[in-house]
Amino acid sequence: MILACHNIEKAFGEREIVRDGSFHIEDREKAALVGVNGAGKSTILKMIIGEEPLDGGEVLLAKGKTLGYLAQRQDLKSGNTIYEEVKSAKADIFAMEAQIRSIEHELKHLEEITGITLPDSPTTKVSEDNISGGKEAHEYSALSLAKTKQPAELVKWAEGRPIWISWKLDGMTLVVTYDEGKLTKIVTRGNGHIGTNVTHIATAINGVPQTIKTKSHTVIRGEAVISYEDFNRFCMESDEEYANPRNLTSGSMTLKDTEEIK
Repeated sequence: MILACHNIEKAFGEREIVRDGSFHIEDREKAALVGVNGAGKSTILKMIIGEEPLDGGEVLLAKGKTLGYLAQRQDLKSGNTIYEEVKSAKADIFAMEAQIRSIEHELKHLEEITGITLPDSPTTKVSEDNISGGKEAHEYSALSLAKTKQPAELVKWAEGRPIWISWKLDGMTLVVTYDEGKLTKIVTRGNGHIGTNVTHIATAINGVPQTIKTKSHTVIRGEAVISYEDFNRFCMESDEEYANPRNLTSGSMTLKDTEEIK
């Protein structure tokens, strides 16, 4: 239980808002306060957060929990959208997250240059393979480019060769191989040279066909991703916690039961 109200009471003169009101909310449970306009819903919420005094009863909040309240009417004068306004209130957290992500990329680049990855490296927890399955060397190295925001650096790297650029998908790289038009294996990126064979969960990954028209030996590299919509739904329905869809994607690759992944 994270919140409980016991016999709460409130009245404005002869107008009674609530009498002997009792309820409780469990962890991860969702509750709605429903009533016609003017029934006193906002008043009850203000009683719960302590903004409106109770005439009787008590409100209990589990240790370590905090309450957040978004008022029905907001006096916003910044011209921001609701999302922008909420985001601005947590600007320091978003900035910290961006800084952590930048440091992770720098660390990953150093690991690739030196060939050294410590056991407790954060890149190991995100993209390296702690996955049950056979390790397998890549036919072609699946390496990453250094980060850049300068088009001139890409042009220099390409050396006149045609290249294809797409939006970055924040997921987990998979290398898929076909022979005679049939899927033969799926291997995670791993450290770029050696990955883990996860062919056994092929049917659980949308977008990976079992057969293709091309009959020659074909190796395709792509990104396995989970949408933020599915990620948020998973977090609400599951007791497990993941920082972002990328981590959930990586964690899903550790499962052996395709139905559990689906």
